Amino acid sequence: MKHHHRTSLLVLALLAGGQAMADTPPAPPPPVAVPGAAPGANLSTEEVTVEGAVRQLLINPYGEIDGLMLNDRQIIKFPPHMSATLAQNFSVGTPVKAVGFRESETALRGSAIVNQQTGNIIVERPPQPGQAAPLPPHLRTAQLQNLQVEGKVQAVLSGPAGDTNGVVLEDGSIVRFAPMALNQPVAIGSYLAASGVGTRNSYGVAIEALRMGDSAQSLQAVGAPPRP
Repeated sequence: MKHHHRTSLLVLALLAGGQAMADTPPAPPPPVAVPGAAPGANLSTEEVTVEGAVRQLLINPYGEIDGLMLNDRQIIKFPPHMSATLAQNFSVGTPVKAVGFRESETALRGSAIVNQQTGNIIVERPPQPGQAAPLPPHLRTAQLQNLQVEGKVQAVLSGPAGDTNGVVLEDGSIVRFAPMALNQPVAIGSYLAASGVGTRNSYGVAIEALRMGDSAQSLQAVGAPPRP
């Protein structure tokens, strides 16, 4: 298929001088509208390349690595079942080069990423045979902690359709929420406080917000109408 051919060429370009660590890259995602794009533009259908040093390993509320944020706040997303592989190959300061498909102006779904120090290439892949299955949902949820975070927003996270579904605060704390939970848009530099359930580990803090506000004193249940 044409999309597989294009992906393979770009991944092979990354592989030059490197060592592949996974299988054939996936097909591109279906077209989506991306906020901030020019009218009629579709940023998800063409594979793009980004390059820079890792600023932070991003985790989900279960503590699994599901992305990297570069020093310029570009975000490269991978599925959480690749958490161990990402942890083994990347850390803060690692120079990387990645190819993927745009989900927003600052985020892409990674197809492949190279550690430019070691030459190792990680290719996005489905769970492999024999890979440990995740715990059942009720057991995963039981491991979460009650946590509260606050600070200025340094990066905005988005879903496949470009809809805002989280933020990274200046101290590295990550707040995730459903797109429909926002009462008003969040912007880089704005102050946000949130409480919820999540994980604190060696990579930082990530929570699924249950209450949010512009200060710890003004927290409201997620999805509640704004206070008058």
